[in-house]
Amino acid sequence: MNLNFIKSLKPLFLFIFSILNLVCSIFVLSYIAHTKNLSLDFNSSIFFAINIQQIHGIALLFSSALLLVKNSFLLTVSSLSFCMGIVLFSLNIYISIFFNINNFSQLIPFGGILLFVGWITLIIAGIYFFSLKNNHLK
Repeated sequence: MNLNFIKSLKPLFLFIFSILNLVCSIFVLSYIAHTKNLSLDFNSSIFFAINIQQIHGIALLFSSALLLVKNSFLLTVSSLSFCMGIVLFSLNIYISIFFNINNFSQLIPFGGILLFVGWITLIIAGIYFFSLKNNHLK
C-alpha cells in the first residue's frame, strides 16, 4: 500500500466531507420527522444509524480539523476510517430501510469495524502527540 497517497489526501476534503455528512444526517432526520405515512418506531435501526452518523460525524470533524493543523499519518487514517465507516454503516442502513435494498447489508459490520479503527487511531494519535509534547518540554 502506498503510504504517500494516504498522506497526500487533502485535509480540507475530509473536513468538507465531515460537514456534508452532518448535514446529510440532519436531512435524513428531517425527512423522517416530516413524512406522515412512514411507520417507524423510535427503536428503529434508522434512528440508531442517524445517531451513529452524527456522533462519528462530529469525531470526523474533530479529527479532520486537527489534520488541517498538523498533517499526521495517524490522523489521516483516523479520518479515512471514520469516512468509510460512516458510509458503510449508516448509508447501508438508510438504503436498506428507505429503498428495501439489502444487497449491501453484509458491509454494515465492516463499517462498524472501521468506526472502531477510527477511534483507536485517534486515541493513539492523541497519546503520541501528548507524549511528544511532554518529551519536548523536558
